[in-house]
Amino acid sequence: GKELDGITNGTVLIRNTDCHDSGIYSCHAENIVDSTQAQKMIQISRNVTMDKFTIKNIKGGGRFTPGDKVTMQCSVSGCPAPEVLIMTDDTNKTMITKPATSSIIYEIKSVQCSDMGTYYCRPELWDGRNIVEKVDLTISQCPVQLCRGEEKSKIMTVATNTSVNFSVCVLSVTKPVWKNKIKTNDISVTFTKRDQTSYLYYLVNIRINTRKDKEFERTIEI
Repeated sequence: GKELDGITNGTVLIRNTDCHDSGIYSCHAENIVDSTQAQKMIQISRNVTMDKFTIKNIKGGGRFTPGDKVTMQCSVSGCPAPEVLIMTDDTNKTMITKPATSSIIYEIKSVQCSDMGTYYCRPELWDGRNIVEKVDLTISQCPVQLCRGEEKSKIMTVATNTSVNFSVCVLSVTKPVWKNKIKTNDISVTFTKRDQTSYLYYLVNIRINTRKDKEFERTIEI
């Protein structure tokens, strides 16, 4: 390792310490009779913070179409490095994990509409703090699609002459619309943001009014 200057009576002063000063320090002394050596581990701790979580295509931009290569990079500052750095999708599925590192990269070689959504970067820190950064992967030319984990169909049995309300989560680059081809008072559909910090997720809020003298089955197309 590097030699330290300014040793006086076996004492050395390290000024303006940074993360690179962590390590094992050795002290060796000798005279004409004998020699001896001692070691000490020094760990420098600086508050670990998340740097910006970036997402780029092969040209360096942030806009994507199906087939593009996507590179996501997440890093932290401070020391010691996280025990583990993890990248997950919006269902908490682990995309990539790496131990004892301050930076992690995840690549999608040919992105598809099914990859659209929010991705999260989480470090497991030695002090137990929970910090996270997220980024939206937006892919143009993609149709409205169900959020990951959302059921493709719902079968509901309700009493007549009542109302039932339910919501379905969808992913869309722009605000979706209801393709209502038949005017009816039986069904009303509204759209709201599911998450105010992301512009990809919408809730399709559906209200169905049943009648006492009428049974019906409806397919709702978004």
